[in-house]
Amino acid sequence: MHDTKFFIGIAQQQGCSPHTAQTVLESIIQQLHTRNIQGIDPMTTTLRPPSFYVYRTGGSGVSGDGKSGRPRLLLAFPSADAALAFAQRNRLGPTPRLLGMSIAQLLATLMQRATIEAILFADEPPETLLAGQLPSGLRIERTTLLEMLREE
Repeated sequence: MHDTKFFIGIAQQQGCSPHTAQTVLESIIQQLHTRNIQGIDPMTTTLRPPSFYVYRTGGSGVSGDGKSGRPRLLLAFPSADAALAFAQRNRLGPTPRLLGMSIAQLLATLMQRATIEAILFADEPPETLLAGQLPSGLRIERTTLLEMLREE
């Protein structure tokens, strides 16, 4: 719940109403569920907003911290195992540091950091994925998210 309030607060800074922000967040969660990127809580049969795993870089927490100035794609994996398998396959360092983030936190990060052009909520990557290839998943562009938040 705290993450949702955080997302709504960041969206309000972008000129969005709380109702619209909540609707956009629920829509994205539903899209992730439809793609089977998100599970259903078996105890309550309700949508369960999962944590995703991203790589930590530098001192700022997540990649796309703006130091290089070039556009970034933030890869968000549904499990730590999937993130580590991707990192090993692509040789992203000897010990990649992972950070668990909620959907709301990831979307707030996308709004706040102009150097992140999109988030790719990755499906579990297949074993046949070659080094250098991105996994399939739901890609949300920063510009698309901001447009969604401006619609009322």
